[in-house]
Amino acid sequence: KANGEPIVGGGKVLQVVSFSYNTLETTTSATFVNTGLELAITPSATSSKVYVMVNASIGCQEYGWFNLVRDSTDLDQGISSGSRTVCTRPLPQDLGSAGGQPVDILFLDSPSTTSEITYRVAWAEQSAGNVLAMNRSSGDADADYAWRGSSSITLMEIAG
Repeated sequence: KANGEPIVGGGKVLQVVSFSYNTLETTTSATFVNTGLELAITPSATSSKVYVMVNASIGCQEYGWFNLVRDSTDLDQGISSGSRTVCTRPLPQDLGSAGGQPVDILFLDSPSTTSEITYRVAWAEQSAGNVLAMNRSSGDADADYAWRGSSSITLMEIAG
C-alpha cells in the first residue's frame, strides 16, 4: 500500500527462486543498460505479490544508479524533478579504485499476472567513460587491497 500503510492479509510464501551471480561485469554507459543480475518467476495467481530482494557488490568510479526492472517496466522509482536522474537506488562513489559498497533493493511488487516475468537490475554511470563494476572494485588492481565479490537476486511469491 502507499504512504507507509501496512499490508494486511495473505502472506503465505508460495515459492522462492534465487540466483547467485559472481560474473565480473562493467559498464561505462551514461544510459541505463541491463546487467546479468536477473531472474524469472511465474506467479501462481494474479493476486500474488512478488517480494524482490537484490544484494549487489558494486565498485563505482564516479557516481551511478540502479533501476529495478520487471520485464520492461522500471519499479520503485524516485520523483522526477528538473534534470535529476530518476532511479531505484543511487550507487555510492567508491573513494578510489579499490573501494566498493553493497547495494540492496527490497521491493514488494504486485505484477497481477500468471505469466512468467523477469526481474532485473539495470545500471548507468553519471559520466560516460567512468567505470561501474559488479562483483569487483572499479580499478580491479592485482593487489591485496582490491576485491572480488558476489551478488544475488531472490524472488518470493507471496499469497495475496
